[in-house]
Amino acid sequence: MQSTQYSSVLAKKVATPSGEELLCLQLVLKSKVLLLCVIYRPPGFDTNLCNLEKSIASLNTCNYDRVIIVGDFNVDVSDHQSDRAADLISTMSGFGLHYSPTGPARVSPNTSSTIDLTFVSSPDLISNLTVVSELGSSDHHSLLASLSITKPSSQVTIWLYHKADFSRLNEALEDSLPPEKVMTCPNVNSTWSLFKDAFMDTMNRFIPCKDFH
Repeated sequence: MQSTQYSSVLAKKVATPSGEELLCLQLVLKSKVLLLCVIYRPPGFDTNLCNLEKSIASLNTCNYDRVIIVGDFNVDVSDHQSDRAADLISTMSGFGLHYSPTGPARVSPNTSSTIDLTFVSSPDLISNLTVVSELGSSDHHSLLASLSITKPSSQVTIWLYHKADFSRLNEALEDSLPPEKVMTCPNVNSTWSLFKDAFMDTMNRFIPCKDFH
């Protein structure tokens, strides 16, 4: 991922109402705000996922432009005999968060499970999500992904009215909007579209402009 300059970074540990452990990082890039959360849910905790739903609701994810929640949910989505995986994905989907599939990230000599999960607010927010080597002596492998954040355009177009050729602009605008053409418009929306297109065309032709970045 390319280096990006953020206008502010805020990290905090979130005290959830239900006991999950959440560490959140808020990144602000101009007008775009990204919320990145790491979660841990103990084994056997909150089997009906009601507490998880309260915790995610407390994050107010709708206040952010982009959201990523990743961590050890202790729900094995590869266990197709259990309804908990579908319940978890459905719960997160209720907050507009999509599951990004991976392979098993918790691997022991005799078992493997897919409990380290990633949820994103937009499917194209991350790509190339893969399982890589474990960290130290942990039986949990790491997840690695590419993060895609489009930097807002800072381009501003300035019209140089002092260099405009208003005589030719008025003539061209009059030629492009004869009364008989305007009167044939079926409604006010069509009339507005006709005028707007003609006006912008003549502006581009007879008023110089300059783009600033």
